[in-house]
Amino acid sequence: MSTLTATESGSSRLRAADAVLALAVVLPLAAIIAPYRHVHLPQTFILAVAILGGLYCFKLAIDDAEQLIFVFLLYIPFQKVLPGDFGGAARAANFTNAFLLLLSFGWLMRPKNLQGVWRAGRWGAFDAVVVLFLAILTVSMAAQALRETDEMRYETLSDLKRWLTPVAVYFLIRGIGITERTAKKMLLAVIVTTSVIGLLGVKQFWLDMGGGSRHSLEEIRIEVTSGPSNLGAFFAYYLPYIVAVWLGNFWRFAYWGLVIPLAWCMDALRATFSRGAAVAFLAAVAAVVWRRSKGAFLVIVPITGILAYLNPISLPYSIFGRMTGTYRSERPGENLTDKFDKSTQTRLVIWRGGWQMIRESPVFGVGYGQFPKEIGKYEPEVARMDPHNNVLKVAAEMGIPTAILFLAVIGMCFWRGYRLYGRVEDPLLRAMILGYVGSVAGLFVANLFGSRLESEEITTQFWAMTAAVTLISWRQPNQAEGATGAEGEHVDAQ
Repeated sequence: MSTLTATESGSSRLRAADAVLALAVVLPLAAIIAPYRHVHLPQTFILAVAILGGLYCFKLAIDDAEQLIFVFLLYIPFQKVLPGDFGGAARAANFTNAFLLLLSFGWLMRPKNLQGVWRAGRWGAFDAVVVLFLAILTVSMAAQALRETDEMRYETLSDLKRWLTPVAVYFLIRGIGITERTAKKMLLAVIVTTSVIGLLGVKQFWLDMGGGSRHSLEEIRIEVTSGPSNLGAFFAYYLPYIVAVWLGNFWRFAYWGLVIPLAWCMDALRATFSRGAAVAFLAAVAAVVWRRSKGAFLVIVPITGILAYLNPISLPYSIFGRMTGTYRSERPGENLTDKFDKSTQTRLVIWRGGWQMIRESPVFGVGYGQFPKEIGKYEPEVARMDPHNNVLKVAAEMGIPTAILFLAVIGMCFWRGYRLYGRVEDPLLRAMILGYVGSVAGLFVANLFGSRLESEEITTQFWAMTAAVTLISWRQPNQAEGATGAEGEHVDAQ
């Protein structure tokens, strides 16, 4: 079996300049958000920054599209709170769309015979499934938009863009191609943005909101991206990369510094009070540990479970209180569902009504965005409520075949990363792929408790990393077909 070999070439290593650029982009963005109150930036200042930044990014699109990918990934988690919409003069005028245009330009301007660049020269089954799913999604949402009024039509099309943008990034990166060093820089972008957003969450919880002295679950919830549940999902998606890099270099002392940002991110995750996000993160870590070492998994998981069972009070209240409060046998009622808390009972009622909805419209569904409008016909007590489950939402609104495609996309992502992990020798790329395995697991479980794929700020980095893993997986079995450059990097066979 051929493998991607670890190279000692300096051109494939991360450099101090990469970390400096990452912090130079992320820290000013974080500084704007940090006060957690409205910060008025003069429109002239925003325009000036946009022009200077736009010129720099335009230069990157021409000269170094891979560096543009890196800068874009550093910005995108902040795009919900820092969209740069310039006062609403034009609805589509924002930083994210500007980046997409520049990436598209970079793709068109990209030379085809660059040394050391990994490119996916053919479409595979995964790409076909993704495109088919998006085609059905687009038709469903466009049909719904035609039935809506002007304002609702715009909202539906905006929802479509939030689905399509992250996947467009996947195809753009796939088309542009990346080098080994760029793949590692993409990993750096994920780790830096996750760490800084985790620090912002900790800052608000402990300094701005009084920390442990707060007892109202709603008041205590933090918001850095677009809500506490989405923030929890964000950590479930991307904390696995920090865990994977740490575990992959467990015996190297320098990597133990990752425990610090990991700890404060876990504290921010805890403070979201999102049970779904906590379960998703645990599932992600379990997937990372299982793929890293099945023996370690069989030892760690039972011990952790036993300790949590014997001494649950040692767990933070936001985890212990909400998890143990989910089911209590002493609650009145004879049915099993009566023993659950109100939130869980509500979700079970929604899911029961959603299943009835699917049974009545199994092929085409009831129409995109119609679940809240239709659920009251089946369960009046939860009328107008969200399904709190993305798989259920897709199946109910767009039909079972579309839901199968949706699950196939996630399953193929997981299987590609799971298989590729054992075939890559470079330590950092290997850790990146291990983190990707955990990220897919976290994404899947998080979407069983909510609709977390319709947020560009949360999902875009996932699809970017999917592009990186795709390029590595395509490159791996064809390594023998390429030549080796002067500095040890692989060159595409032309």
